[in-house]
Amino acid sequence: GSERPQVEENMAVEYLGNDQWVKKIEGLFDSFDLNKNGYLSTEEFKTGIDRLAQKVTDRPELIAKLREASAELTTAIGITETTKADKKKFVELLAAFVTEEKAKALIEKHNEALFDVVDRNHDGHITWEEYKSVMETRGFNEPSARAAFDFLDKDKNGKIDRKELAIADVHFWTSLAASV
Repeated sequence: GSERPQVEENMAVEYLGNDQWVKKIEGLFDSFDLNKNGYLSTEEFKTGIDRLAQKVTDRPELIAKLREASAELTTAIGITETTKADKKKFVELLAAFVTEEKAKALIEKHNEALFDVVDRNHDGHITWEEYKSVMETRGFNEPSARAAFDFLDKDKNGKIDRKELAIADVHFWTSLAASV
């Protein structure tokens, strides 16, 4: 019944009150704000995928799947064709989003689509070279990309597998603990 929204609202307040989580999400905002105008719009998410599509020209069906998952995720977060968000609003939207039951499934769906695009040779693993080339399209410098890769490579075998990426990504969005 009527208790559910209150529980979600209390959780959102917990996220917003956690400085480490807020700083992490603010950093995410900065990496997504491709034109550096202080707002996120659907255009920026599309541009990020367009840049990726320029590197991954052999699998248009995978890019299409990623576009669909990205649109679904950004809409669920609250960024639509008619709604953009500044950093403060993005943090608030994310805090509300990650407390929703559907959040984990949408993050995982996006993750699956992204993994398939980044895994260029389709061997079920993402190598450092595959990861680095994609992170460059997102504006990450090599040291930042390397730190993220090393963080994701939990078993330290020099590759990121699907499960490592899924667990780390959901954890990144939803954990109140500090992380990369």
